[in-house]
Amino acid sequence: MPFGLASHRSVLLAQEKAGFNSISDFNNININPDDHISIAKELKLDQKGNINALSSCYPIPAILEEQGLIKKINENKIVKVVLMSNDFIAKNPEAPIKFLNSLRDVYDFYRNNKEKTDDWYLKEAKLNIVQRALDIATSIEPNINATSREEIYLNFTDEDYKIMQEAADFVYSQGEIKKQIQIKKFIDISYLSEIE
Repeated sequence: MPFGLASHRSVLLAQEKAGFNSISDFNNININPDDHISIAKELKLDQKGNINALSSCYPIPAILEEQGLIKKINENKIVKVVLMSNDFIAKNPEAPIKFLNSLRDVYDFYRNNKEKTDDWYLKEAKLNIVQRALDIATSIEPNINATSREEIYLNFTDEDYKIMQEAADFVYSQGEIKKQIQIKKFIDISYLSEIE
């Protein structure tokens, strides 16, 4: 797994929730995501069992699943948040609303032009993968199934808040931040009522 990324946190939390000690019961190895595909192919060929599981970020697991190199045993939702400082908002009071409208427009464009934007992504990322792998990777995005621009969801669910709090608690437990935080205190959803 790539240490420091969300997939790293997800695996350690899953190991501990299952009653294991993530340090003494496992040999978790830091492997760059760029190497995940070649490692999975080698393991499929030699069957030595040197690595029992791989944790990565999309689209890599989707590529490996589509090629029959791995079997998915777990999938975790990751919540991404856009941050704007209070100073920036004070100087640019229209920025949060403009950003949210743009984000909704992007989701709307993607859901209506999936084939075209997937092609752009493949060219930019220089990945040699088939459409089915991209379909697997994007299937976790709820806004892909919206039937109108108004259905595109930009708010957080209770589950989202729980995931974000787990992430904040994990980062604190790893000593990456000095103070434990309550994530809801740092989220302002009031701008959502003002978008088009």
